[in-house]
Amino acid sequence: MDHYSEEALNTYVVPFNNAFKGREGKIRAIFNDSYEVYGTDFTPNFFEEFQKLRGYDLKKQMPLLLSETDNEIGNRIKSDYRQTIGDLLLNKFDKPWTQWANSKNFKTKLQAHGSPGNLIDLYASADIPECETFGSMPFDIPGFRREKEDIREGDADPVMLKFSSSAAHVSGKNLVSSETFTWLREHFKTALSQCKPEAEDLMLNGVNHIFLHGSTYSPERAAWPGWKFYASVNFNSNNSIWEDAPALFSYIANCQSMLQQGKSDNEILLYWPIFDTWDKYQNGTLFFQFKIHSLSEWLYETSFYDTTKSLIKKGYGVDFISDNFIAEAKVVNGKVSLPGGTFKSLIIPACKKMPLSTLQKLIELKKAGANIIFEGLPESVPGFNDYQKQELELKTLLTANSELVKPTTDIFTTLENAQIYPETLVNTGLKFIRRNIDGEKIYYLVNHTPKTIDEFIPIQIGNKEVVIFDPLNRNYGNAIVKKDANTTLVKIKIEPGQSYFLKTENTVSQKKWNYYEPTAAAIPLKGNWKITFDKGGPQLPPSATISNLESWTKLGPEAEAFSGSATYALQFDNPNTKTKSWSLNLGDVRESAKVWLNDEFIGTAWSVPYNLNIRKLKSGKNTLKIQVTNLSANRIRDKELKGEEWKIFYEINMVDKDYKKFDATKWSPMPSGLLGPVTLTPLKQQN
Repeated sequence: MDHYSEEALNTYVVPFNNAFKGREGKIRAIFNDSYEVYGTDFTPNFFEEFQKLRGYDLKKQMPLLLSETDNEIGNRIKSDYRQTIGDLLLNKFDKPWTQWANSKNFKTKLQAHGSPGNLIDLYASADIPECETFGSMPFDIPGFRREKEDIREGDADPVMLKFSSSAAHVSGKNLVSSETFTWLREHFKTALSQCKPEAEDLMLNGVNHIFLHGSTYSPERAAWPGWKFYASVNFNSNNSIWEDAPALFSYIANCQSMLQQGKSDNEILLYWPIFDTWDKYQNGTLFFQFKIHSLSEWLYETSFYDTTKSLIKKGYGVDFISDNFIAEAKVVNGKVSLPGGTFKSLIIPACKKMPLSTLQKLIELKKAGANIIFEGLPESVPGFNDYQKQELELKTLLTANSELVKPTTDIFTTLENAQIYPETLVNTGLKFIRRNIDGEKIYYLVNHTPKTIDEFIPIQIGNKEVVIFDPLNRNYGNAIVKKDANTTLVKIKIEPGQSYFLKTENTVSQKKWNYYEPTAAAIPLKGNWKITFDKGGPQLPPSATISNLESWTKLGPEAEAFSGSATYALQFDNPNTKTKSWSLNLGDVRESAKVWLNDEFIGTAWSVPYNLNIRKLKSGKNTLKIQVTNLSANRIRDKELKGEEWKIFYEINMVDKDYKKFDATKWSPMPSGLLGPVTLTPLKQQN
């Protein structure tokens, strides 16, 4: 496939035109994976297209284009080459591809990362921009397990994730998708609890349309574990985690139902000075790609990256903007207006190169009343053609408008002087993202810190009632608030690993949010636990009774090899008949649990913290049943130790997390079942 030729694209889609005939509108979207077409640095019409776009004959400059020395003219010509490749990819492939799909009533879903062009423009060319993560990220949540031998270190970065969501927000696309849970852990070793914070970090950075990576079809005739995808996590009915996967999917669906409402409410735009990268001497390399797994080559240690991080840390919502979208911008009521919405400020980080047309437009926007903040001023224009003349014009323009473009010495003071305020709730350690629905605000709050946050937190909207919504169980109710003209203080108690939505309203509903406080220390549930193995394989171990909770792998060889579900049953006396609400904490769960109290289903505990509110206990004897499901790892290990062949695959075959030969015989048995301690905490409701 030639990604720089519309003629090549039109030839490529001919068989698809035939295949899709009569199926117009019956397929939702056409997907384009991350740009991994390495070294595709030319197209037959390249020289003609280059002359049209850059204004000079590149053939006459070939020695400088191909030179491997670091010199200004050679770098300028390389910058022109890189810009042209990006322009062709955008205008000869990505935009026409979306037009082709739309003509058949299909959407497009594009992973632009890895491309040699401007990622903001490329992502925005699709109906649904899509980012990805790869590997496992660390979290400070107590009880969150991340064993070094089972993980592949992740390189997800909030700034990188924001390229896709920013493209959606500036171009007016409501959905931002993600390729999710790729290589979170070794095969068969990922728990649902380990998926949750990874999904949360995506949603906090603008993703609202999560796609699984590795949900493979497997026919019924295929022996366990069925057909697998080389890149873990494997989400399908053969994997034991499927037992409680609906709880994870329900959580994500509840979050996305909120995050797809209204519009993003980021107030600040940040210019991405891509020409500083295109103009940079790249160790003699001509063809340059903005790879997602090589951020040190183009993103880290740039003023753009540093400014983004500092704004996020301070509590500002930020989206990125390209030169092309600046060209589209207008000023409406003092705000920068784009197809996707309006923004209170546009910040220009320190940069060396900026197109003359971009600077001209920024000054025009500022004169029209937009809040444009310069952290530094460009020194020159990019490219080779007439650059000295354009550089002189740029400097003249800067001198003539010196007061308008005077760089700030303190970006945060400048923003506050313009009455653009951060969300200081981040000082608690909470992460957030905010959306706007007809003037009301939705906040998604996540606690990835090691501490419970129990206080009044400020939100940047005055005189509002606030509804709290728990996406884990769909509980909701009006929060206790303190109001003033500019902010609303919301009482919230959020444990490590928990998340809530806040929605502002003008009126109070009759349903109040339940705030609970412990009235005494946690009470351990002791006694004889009866364990019954319900389903799984390779065979069901015999039932057992234990008084101390520990891994079921210690019950014998059959239990050590078992992957599936087992029910723990315990009878216990009500510790205090006057208590009307109890919190049940399951302690260490390997890996997810359905809970029944006196044969009434209470809920599924699948993520940290493994807590459920069980309300009132019966007087006298109560019966607790907890069906725990472990991972498939122990059964795979058993197969490999017995020399049973199960890896029946083609192409890349079955590799481990490091893309080496898969060998589960080296694994230790994974702890499984209810490890506890299981405790009850008496609660009282606060007013």
